[in-house]
Amino acid sequence: MNLRIKALLTSLSLILISTTAVSCKTNTKNTYTPPKSDAVLNNPFMGWAPDAQYTDYTQPHKLVYANIYFSELEPKKGVYDFDYIEKKYNFDYWKSKDVKIIIRLVMDLPNSENKMYIPNWLYKEIDKDGTWYNISYGSGFSPNYENKKLIKYHEEAIKALSNRYNKSSDIAFVALGSIGHWGEWHTYQSNDFFIPFPRQEIANIYASHYVKYFDNKKLLMRRPFKVARDNNMGLFNDMLGNKHSTKEFISWLNDGYTDWLTKVDQPSMKDFWKNAPSGGEFASGNSGMNFLKDFSIDNTIKQIQDTHITYIGPNCPADKKGKFQYNFDKVLKTLGYRYVIDTVKFNNNLNPNDNLKLNINIKNEGVAPFYYKWPVNISLIDKNNNIIYSLNIDEDITTWLPGNINFNTSIKLPSHISSGNYNIALSILDPSNNKPSIKFANNNEIIPNYFKLGEITVN
Repeated sequence: MNLRIKALLTSLSLILISTTAVSCKTNTKNTYTPPKSDAVLNNPFMGWAPDAQYTDYTQPHKLVYANIYFSELEPKKGVYDFDYIEKKYNFDYWKSKDVKIIIRLVMDLPNSENKMYIPNWLYKEIDKDGTWYNISYGSGFSPNYENKKLIKYHEEAIKALSNRYNKSSDIAFVALGSIGHWGEWHTYQSNDFFIPFPRQEIANIYASHYVKYFDNKKLLMRRPFKVARDNNMGLFNDMLGNKHSTKEFISWLNDGYTDWLTKVDQPSMKDFWKNAPSGGEFASGNSGMNFLKDFSIDNTIKQIQDTHITYIGPNCPADKKGKFQYNFDKVLKTLGYRYVIDTVKFNNNLNPNDNLKLNINIKNEGVAPFYYKWPVNISLIDKNNNIIYSLNIDEDITTWLPGNINFNTSIKLPSHISSGNYNIALSILDPSNNKPSIKFANNNEIIPNYFKLGEITVN
């Protein structure tokens, strides 16, 4: 009997030892909910986009806007004065501040001095073909856009701009540009005075120059066109804040319209913002500040939401001080993308060479995605805030539309990792410098632009 009891006790001991060993190797499951932040995030490729010519802005911004005049770009035939352009628009300064530039080529700018914005040599080459005007907008010269020489030299100018900027990390977006007053694809036409606008097939040629040469940048047009839809372009509404004009713009997006200038039916582009940015500019010049006052801010926010705007400029309040700061901030917390790390589930108590498995839920509380495929990175950070392991994962942030985003990823721990506790961190890298550059709307920022996903223990 004693022998039987002894044998039974021995068996039980072996079972307990075995169970303990299995328990030590079993990963535990953790859930982490990072605290949310209500701060304004000064993130790249969104927000205010003031005039690049000036630098003394009081409001935070990561974009500026450069309207490049053809007359200044190519003052002598075949000579593109990029030194002048980049000095005028402070390219070096903005690069030092990690501020990106939106560019637009302009050939006609209504002004008070009756100036011309195509080069003098080109004016002579096209034999002065165009219309001098003095209208309510101002005065200036509108070239005949159907002139074959103008089309030829326009393509050469766009090619030169592309050679300089198509692959430049300094340039955010390229706006079309080229045709019409301010490059906004309309000309003044009334019973008392008529400035010709090119036929649709000619206008398409100008657009095709951008499509051909700027294949690495997101393009934007002033309103829906078939060429814009077919080439996944963005759009911009330069009458933001104006209820009537923005309502009309939204109707173009949703239903299409008959172009009053070309007499051609243009398609709807309801979901354009999912592929390319929606830009905005406050209407009415300096009076545009009225759209940010208490009596109008809710309507402005609604317009931003309805048109999924990513940036506002160059007419914007970047140079204004704080009387309406609350409303400025409200706009900035609505525009573009706003990523919040919601919950993270992961396995814990790991050993070297184990797989760290993560289920990450993010909310985009903004109105648009991010439009370039910047790398998403997971890092392990030790108690001294040293990054001991880092890996770019297979996740495409251009698909992070407004709403919930959920994805799984797995990271194999390095064989040489020391035992201890490590923070898991999420970051998004700017490929031009490989530095984390986007802030999440969360408080647990371990080191700049690395946001906590949880903590693991390595045995």
